[in-house]
Amino acid sequence: MSTGYRIRVDGHLSQHWSTWFDGFELTHERDGTTTLSGAVCDQSQLHGLLTRVRDLGIALLAVEVTMPEIASSEIAAPEITVPEITVPEITAPDVIAPDVIADAPAGPPAVRQDRRPAGTSRRPSGGTAAAGTAASAPTT
Repeated sequence: MSTGYRIRVDGHLSQHWSTWFDGFELTHERDGTTTLSGAVCDQSQLHGLLTRVRDLGIALLAVEVTMPEIASSEIAAPEITVPEITVPEITAPDVIAPDVIADAPAGPPAVRQDRRPAGTSRRPSGGTAAAGTAASAPTT
């Protein structure tokens, strides 16, 4: 598998240098630079190209990885199988049965206003009377 690269150098290189740069395509840019575009099969080939740029004495401005080129023999079509799905037919009743309505709660549950646990009374049982209330006298 090979990987594509764009190498940008300062100045305009003549097209005859394309062969020396392993067949990379040379494009002259408006800003006075040259972009070399092509693919390399491994890192040693890339380093060889960069060494040639250095040997020419031209300034290296950028090296950019482009999308890797993939040989058509490396591309395998995925095998997709779609299972057959059977969806049962669902029908809604036109009218809700009366027994369903009768069993439904009438509303939200009642909330105790005094916030005491269920089963307790409002008055204290036995002993002394609560503050602010009159105590009844025992009868004999």
